Amino acid sequence: MKSTLIAGVSAVALTVAGLTASNAQETAVPSTPPASTTMSKETQATMPVGNYATAQSPSEWRSSKVVGLNVYNSKNEKIGDVNDLIIDANGGVSHAVVGVGGFLGIGEKNVAIPFASMKMARDKDGKATAMVDTTKEALTSAPAFKFYTSS
Repeated sequence: MKSTLIAGVSAVALTVAGLTASNAQETAVPSTPPASTTMSKETQATMPVGNYATAQSPSEWRSSKVVGLNVYNSKNEKIGDVNDLIIDANGGVSHAVVGVGGFLGIGEKNVAIPFASMKMARDKDGKATAMVDTTKEALTSAPAFKFYTSS
């Protein structure tokens, strides 16, 4: 009877120990990251060190806040709205794609305006505003912008 009791308790203890060990194996953190997430020495050598931005300056603009902005001329007349931003190979914004004409997006034409020609500002509440020194008629008669497609 004693040997049966010891055998039963031993079996339970071994089962619990086995479950604990297998659980520990599943949740253990590997000492080295998997090969797919490790960086080559060349990549590590070319990564910028200490060159990370920590805050947006008042003269910088978030794309999510620029896209959708109404664009006004110097007479404070709405002449279109920013539909997209074109980023050049150097990482700078080269053009703002402004939708002009149409009604509620129907019949609207995209025109690419050099982003440097847009005057970005903030109103007294900090909301972004965009102004271009042109007329709605000039944008309406400008050539339509076509987005790149691979086909």
